[in-house]
Amino acid sequence: MTDPIAILEAAYGMRGSEKEWLLGLVEAARPSLDDGHGVCAWTYDASGKDFHEIRESANSGGDAQFLAANAKFDSALPAPVRKLISRIYRTGFVGNLSRSPEVLIRAGLDEERARHFQRGLEAFLNEWKVADSLWVNAQDPTYLGCLLVASQRKRRSSPPRRVHRWRCIAAHVATAFRIRRQFASWGTATSGQGTTTPMPEAILKPNGMLEHAEEPAKGDPARCALRRAVLSLDRARGALRRHDPEEAIAIWQALVSGRWSLIDHVESDGRRFILAHRNDARVPDMRGLTLRERQVLAYAALGHSNKVIAYELGLSTSTIAGHLARARVKSRLRSHATMQAGAEAIADP
Repeated sequence: MTDPIAILEAAYGMRGSEKEWLLGLVEAARPSLDDGHGVCAWTYDASGKDFHEIRESANSGGDAQFLAANAKFDSALPAPVRKLISRIYRTGFVGNLSRSPEVLIRAGLDEERARHFQRGLEAFLNEWKVADSLWVNAQDPTYLGCLLVASQRKRRSSPPRRVHRWRCIAAHVATAFRIRRQFASWGTATSGQGTTTPMPEAILKPNGMLEHAEEPAKGDPARCALRRAVLSLDRARGALRRHDPEEAIAIWQALVSGRWSLIDHVESDGRRFILAHRNDARVPDMRGLTLRERQVLAYAALGHSNKVIAYELGLSTSTIAGHLARARVKSRLRSHATMQAGAEAIADP
């Protein structure tokens, strides 16, 4: 993988339109994903259970006709099969698309319908003379996400270590996409008032020193967590990105204490600050669970392991396990399939 930290830096770019952001993301990811057919990506809305809509799309290094077909190949499939693709969008699927029927089956879909989808997929791949596609689906409980796609000349499985690395990258892309929407909606609401930047809950220097904090960030635990996260961010973006990119990804978690995203800010005089904005996924309360229990259960509905959820929220794996166990008891969910169905019910707006 070529400089994965560059992908994260592109993801957290707040300037430009959604399409411009998407193109920057694709260009940053291409050195690590391109297998000769270029890389494409699109943002989408899969908040409707049985359908999804493409918001914006971009490609780098590929045949535009092929990439357009890749982005919309599902539109020609029968409606029942197209619904299956919407189910994939509603998961944190990372891996070879040829393995997606297995993911659908594990999520509770009957095997016959999953194989029906597989036949349609095989027909598409044969038509365009590609062996497979690698999908990196950046999804969170809002069901608004971003999908990176790289077609492959040979069918090969992705090693678990590589899949986990891309899951971590997907966690950042989903988190960054969420805060971009937050910035955009805030800017629209304040149009004409001279600024389009929402107020952060904390402002820190690159050395981790706290310059300003609102109430949620004033306590010692929050201050310590933010300081550690800023120092880790600076380390990940330094020499470590070249010497040990896996460690760089590992120490730059997607959120701080399940609440904050860290965004670069440069003043007009050149001084750099790190802004901590609240950016956790807001999950409605439908079962009397705490916010964190609802969030963990909703991430579990995406098929994410405790380890991945811990990375997404910036919490320990044991903390995630505890929240999930309590949510399961409160919701009376026992099996994984039942728990996933219950989590989807909670996560749906």
